Amino acid sequence: MKEPLGEHDIIPLVIDLILRPLLSSGERRLRWPEINTDERTCRTKRVQRPDSVLNDIDSLAFGCSRLFGEVKPDAATDRLNAIDLLRLSRFAKDAIDFSRAKQIITFQAVGPLITFYLSTLIGDGTYTMAELHTIELPACIKEISKIIENINRFYDIYLRLETMTLIDSDFWEHNHRETNDTPFMDKIMDKSQRKRFCMVHFN
Repeated sequence: MKEPLGEHDIIPLVIDLILRPLLSSGERRLRWPEINTDERTCRTKRVQRPDSVLNDIDSLAFGCSRLFGEVKPDAATDRLNAIDLLRLSRFAKDAIDFSRAKQIITFQAVGPLITFYLSTLIGDGTYTMAELHTIELPACIKEISKIIENINRFYDIYLRLETMTLIDSDFWEHNHRETNDTPFMDKIMDKSQRKRFCMVHFN
């Protein structure tokens, strides 16, 4: 009986294999870190790290984060996928506040199906996260044509990364807000407890 691919199989065999050459450059690097990002540690020491992060390269060090990603296998529950989406919104919001970036891109991969989102600060304490593209990545050589079929979507994401700018200082100062780790939000996002109410839904 064939065993389905788990998260740590999908990342090197599908996700990283395709996204790294498309998103990385001499100025940026797609990584799969095992530590908190600077954007998160600036306000908390609790570990909530993304599966993937695209960082600027500053000499021999990594700079600001431009993209975050979360990966789950096809067998993951809708609830876990919904929690990952909430986590991505937090990572993006923290990155906007930390680097004053006008926009941050995130992606959520469930198996080979990957959805990209764009997060922005648009007004008084209002951060939005809008869906950009949903792309099905090839899971084998026979499906390699899927890359060509989605080349315009990949190119749009590439252009957005290339043209990222900073928020006007006055606009940022008057409109950004601190991220609050409320007990209610922590309860929603807690993966360790099996018996708890569910306030999130995916699909």
